[in-house]
Amino acid sequence: MGSGSGTVRMLAGGLLTSVLVLSTGAWSAGRAATAELLVDGRPARAIAWADLADAMVAVRVSGASTSGALPAATIGCTDPDSGDRGEARLAIIDRANGTLRVDLGAAMPAMPYPIDPLRIESKPAAIISQQARRSVALVPPDELRRRFRDTAAYMLQTAHHHYRMPYGDGALSCAVEVHGDPGSPVRTADLEISFGRGLPVGPYDRASSAVPAEHWPAWVVDARDLPGELGAAAVAALRWRAAVAATLAPATAEARRRTDDGGAPGPWITLTLGLIGTRGTNPPRAARALAVVGVAMSEALRARRTIIEAQNLPDTMLGEHTVTAGAAATALRALFPDDMALIDAAETDVLAAWPEDDPARDGALLRLGQWAGAQVVGRADADGSSAIWDGMIAADPARWRSETAGGAPPLEPLAGTWHPWNLMAGDSLRPPAPARPGDAVFEAELREVRGVGVAADLASQQLASYWEDKYGSFTPPGHWTAIALHQVRADGWSSDQAAVLFALLSTAQADAFIAAWDAKYAYWSVRPVTAIRDTLDPAWSPYIPTPDFPSYVSGHATTSGAAATVLSALMPDRATEFQACAEEAAASRLIGGIHFREDNETGLALGRAVGGLAVARTDLSAIVAGLPSGLEPIGCRWTAAAA
Repeated sequence: MGSGSGTVRMLAGGLLTSVLVLSTGAWSAGRAATAELLVDGRPARAIAWADLADAMVAVRVSGASTSGALPAATIGCTDPDSGDRGEARLAIIDRANGTLRVDLGAAMPAMPYPIDPLRIESKPAAIISQQARRSVALVPPDELRRRFRDTAAYMLQTAHHHYRMPYGDGALSCAVEVHGDPGSPVRTADLEISFGRGLPVGPYDRASSAVPAEHWPAWVVDARDLPGELGAAAVAALRWRAAVAATLAPATAEARRRTDDGGAPGPWITLTLGLIGTRGTNPPRAARALAVVGVAMSEALRARRTIIEAQNLPDTMLGEHTVTAGAAATALRALFPDDMALIDAAETDVLAAWPEDDPARDGALLRLGQWAGAQVVGRADADGSSAIWDGMIAADPARWRSETAGGAPPLEPLAGTWHPWNLMAGDSLRPPAPARPGDAVFEAELREVRGVGVAADLASQQLASYWEDKYGSFTPPGHWTAIALHQVRADGWSSDQAAVLFALLSTAQADAFIAAWDAKYAYWSVRPVTAIRDTLDPAWSPYIPTPDFPSYVSGHATTSGAAATVLSALMPDRATEFQACAEEAAASRLIGGIHFREDNETGLALGRAVGGLAVARTDLSAIVAGLPSGLEPIGCRWTAAAA
């Protein structure tokens, strides 16, 4: 390396930094020169990223002449799971006695680090989805890493927003090369850096806890209605599966991890979130889609559990992936008919990774799942979601009107009439009417929204953006579903337990939107932006764009109250955090300038009542008995700030 200097710009954990790398004089490595990586002064061959992030990383070079010179160093990392490789120049912080202290963290964004799309925050996820024209859940990892780096750098430069790198589960094998001129590079031994849970040899560890059929919540399927031929074939297929379990050829470890993370339901939840983002599904219909898929999987696995108990078969994972695939794929094909190829490919992957259906029985376990899924789809077809609105809006200057240029019709005005899952009807918990323009409460809250928006600091803006869930994202119900999936994966829930969780969570959120939309179109309440422009400041705009539907009650607050209630009941040791996240989600709408305080507080109370109805469907203690929890932090900004 010749004399001179250069500036290296890198995205370090979301921060764009500049480090001046100097080179003076000559640096020479003899044939016997060696290099060794040190972490906090000790040689290291393997370390977790969580431990490495705050450690001092250095390279010790022996057998080289380094007098008066500061050599260059590069790092190269390979993802052993994908084979992807990345290289970057390391920023050398200082040198002492042949030891170079380097900034390893700044180089990580250029590496093929494992990435979990469901942990990318809401606004950058939506931006990436809109640019890629498909949900982040469906973007290949290498493209997703690149798009995240670009988006995070753009948001930092334009809005000063800092987004943490969304690491996933996996590992990197890395080595550092120290370069001089003249002389050959000196290379360290490999350092394995593990992220998240790492990469196990086979599927991720999880419980094998069965949920007894009597404690399983039921919505649609009655196992007594199972066609006789299908029931007999399913029994025979399960017996075959139990008898040949030890002889079935296992798939690759990577295939089993991919199709089993979060239990058998996990990959299907991920695919559903991906299709919601790709298709730009609006929040009420996103909640409905998650409920249809969640209930289909739950009902299918309950039917399977009923057969296992009736036949006194071994209490194991018999056929769970095949049954789940049949139910979920059936539901998704009905919900997203334009994505058949993607759904078919997902089903093929699962069936190839888990060869558990008796070939002599014409795919009886797959047909069992398809049968249960079809029952749930039939229920969805009759839920009123296909009704056509007559377009009538009552003339009232104090009521909602669209602020979109040219006007826009209100979003899903009939969603409050859809058939709910746990509620008696959409209006059964309807809250009282909100304050109206001219009322003292309304005028005070109107000034509050304007004042909060004017005074919003950077932290408040980032909080509002975190919960924005704009077009192209998973939407609010998907946001909470992603949080739940992270907990299910980290804590190792069994397929039975995960299926019950997603069914309860999704039906609670679907009902939350039905109840919230009933209130919205019962009262047609005005949005803050309209009232502020009419009476206080005609040039005022909220931080978050105002959606095209009435204000009271907040859909975000309602679904967050419902989700937090269900998750708190299933994971009581995390209840304080879940409730804080729900309150934060509600507050974000006030900070963003699109809701009044009354919208949020009433929505939270409504959502908690709706969530309570879902929790009351079954004895949750029998579902989560013996389940470890609290192993990973909940993915919302409140916990990050508290830490």
